[in-house]
Amino acid sequence: MKPKLLIILLFVSVGCFAEHLPANLKTHADTTPFEIRKNHLELSQYLSKACNNESEKVLIFTYWIAKNIRYDLSEMKSNKRNKIAREVLRDRSAVCGGYSALMKQFCDNEKILCFIAVGYGKGGFIKNTFRKKELLHAWNIIRVGKEWKCVDVTWMNDLVNTSDFKKTGKMKWVYMNPKEFSETHLPYDPRWQLLDDPNTFDEFWKEKELSIRKYSSLDSLELIRNKPWYEAEMISIKGAFEENKNEEFLVRDLCLLGLKLTGGSYDSTECVLGKGIYLEARKQWTKFEPYKNSKDHEKVIKTGIWLSDKRIEMGE
Repeated sequence: MKPKLLIILLFVSVGCFAEHLPANLKTHADTTPFEIRKNHLELSQYLSKACNNESEKVLIFTYWIAKNIRYDLSEMKSNKRNKIAREVLRDRSAVCGGYSALMKQFCDNEKILCFIAVGYGKGGFIKNTFRKKELLHAWNIIRVGKEWKCVDVTWMNDLVNTSDFKKTGKMKWVYMNPKEFSETHLPYDPRWQLLDDPNTFDEFWKEKELSIRKYSSLDSLELIRNKPWYEAEMISIKGAFEENKNEEFLVRDLCLLGLKLTGGSYDSTECVLGKGIYLEARKQWTKFEPYKNSKDHEKVIKTGIWLSDKRIEMGE
């Protein structure tokens, strides 16, 4: 066999790597009692019963979500925010943000460290070339045991009903090698590539290497591993801005973090923290406006600060 052909075959075999879903986990997931399917805590506890370790829990979570939640194109066009876990289970539908949120909720329930990575997922030639904004995507980065793993539940949704999956149980977008995963996924924050030489925006879209970056991925991930979730998310938001210098995304993401802290069940500490995030958003907005969605963000920031103050004043 010629050396070049051997190299090609080796590359193809590596590219085809996929995690295997054990038959017992598939059977357990497929027999989930109907009455618990809208309760994320009971559901994740039930699915976990068949598992021996964290790795198997992530596999069964991925399979159940991909099999039972349909991708909703109409939601993608009309909804201005992603659904939270409860809404995804209620509607049995979502787009990538909802899939990722439900996966994170399942992992949180089982004390498995999980983050949502947001960025781009490659599509066809036309979108890759002319309509990149339509390729915004979300997926999960999960710490399984002592290793960080890439998991794309949304893209698994396309595979679970194929004859190949039914025959082999291969879960292509779960635990994929980070280098291979980075060929189709570009997070705003480079730490989520899990690479010491993460792709830049131009490298990702032009598919060519422009420079070697010395980026200590493990150190950057350890920086956030033991942080409270909101501090970890703030670090990632800042990392994304340092990478992309996109003021619109910075203010938007700060507002979303503020809403997470102030918009759920009342917690006085989180409401105070949420107000602090909104004040930081206002500081950044003042620095960068005007930009495309500047006026929309101004309204959101004012409302967020008002909501934080009101909830703190009323204690509810």
